[in-house]
Amino acid sequence: MLHLLAEQKGLPIEAIQGAAELLAHRLGAQYASISVLCEGPNGVCGVSVAAAGELAVLVQQGLPINLEDEDDAEDSETSLRTVMDTKAPLLCLPDPGFIQPRYPSPLPYDWRLLQLQSGLTSFVAVPIVRGGRLLGALTVATLSSHAWHQSCSSLLTCLEAAAIWVSQWLAVGELLRLGQLHAEVWAAADVEGLVRALCQGLAEHCRARLQLKLNV
Repeated sequence: MLHLLAEQKGLPIEAIQGAAELLAHRLGAQYASISVLCEGPNGVCGVSVAAAGELAVLVQQGLPINLEDEDDAEDSETSLRTVMDTKAPLLCLPDPGFIQPRYPSPLPYDWRLLQLQSGLTSFVAVPIVRGGRLLGALTVATLSSHAWHQSCSSLLTCLEAAAIWVSQWLAVGELLRLGQLHAEVWAAADVEGLVRALCQGLAEHCRARLQLKLNV
C-alpha cells in the first residue's frame, strides 16, 4: 500500500484526494474520508479535506463538523471525538450472522447518520498523528463487512500505514490551513467576511501553485 501511496503526486490536496480514492478502491469501501482538526465557529471541529468512494457525496467537504451534536444530548459523541480522546483506532463492525446490523457498542452519532442515509454498516477510523500531535482521522466504511471481518488485523495495518503517510502531508501545514479556511468561510457572518476568507484562500492557493512550479 505504501508504494502505491508514494505514487500520488501534485499539491498536498491532490495527493490526499488520490490517497482517499486509492484506499476506497483497494479496501472495497463505498466511503473513505480524510478529516483534519481545526478551530471552527464553535471551537475545535473536524473538516473533511478529501473524500472518495461511491458514497463520497454524503460528505460536504469543507463543512465544519462539531465533535458533539448540540441537538442530541444523549449519545451525541462523534467518531472524531472518540478518536481524539483515545488516539486509537475505532472499529464498529456489526456482529456477523444477523440480518439487521447489531454492534457490540453504540455507533457514534455521525456514523449513525451515515447508516441511516446510505445503509453503510461497517466503519473504521484511525487517528492521523505526527510528532505526538493528533492532526485528524482517516475513515472508511462499507455496506458489507464480511471481508473486513475476515481480515480485520490486515485492514487496520493498512489504514495505520496510510495514516502515517497522510500525516507527512498534514504536518507541512498547508492542508491544516485549508481546513481552517474552510471553517472560516462557513463561519463568515456577512458578505465582507466571506469575501475576505475566499480571497485569502485564493491567494494562498496561488502561492502554493507557484512554489510547486518553482520546485519542479
